[in-house]
Amino acid sequence: MMLTVFGYSGPATDAEAVKRFGEPWRTNKLRMFHHLEVIDVVGSEEVSRRWGPLAFQDHLLVAESFERSFLGRYPRRSCEMKRTISSTGRMARRNPMPVSASFDDLDIWLAPLVGAEAERR
Repeated sequence: MMLTVFGYSGPATDAEAVKRFGEPWRTNKLRMFHHLEVIDVVGSEEVSRRWGPLAFQDHLLVAESFERSFLGRYPRRSCEMKRTISSTGRMARRNPMPVSASFDDLDIWLAPLVGAEAERR
């Protein structure tokens, strides 16, 4: 499982969110397979300070923009790509979303991915 958080300072400012999210996340028996990705402009050191206690060992991923995140680089397959990279040690071919595309352009770009999903069912 991979959870991506966008620009939210989280644990330092929201005790209720930590209570609702943090405890189940920390005590989940499959936690060693989970990755927490935070997209934030504050930088990796600050993100690690804020979110590190909720992540399992080194499973905290930090990106300063959506385009640099796993979600941005591997849309619709970010969890599978993370698992592949982690288990084989080889980088997977990126399929980044077009930057600054219109909704119509994104719809055209996504059509083959959605079609592939439908064929696999």
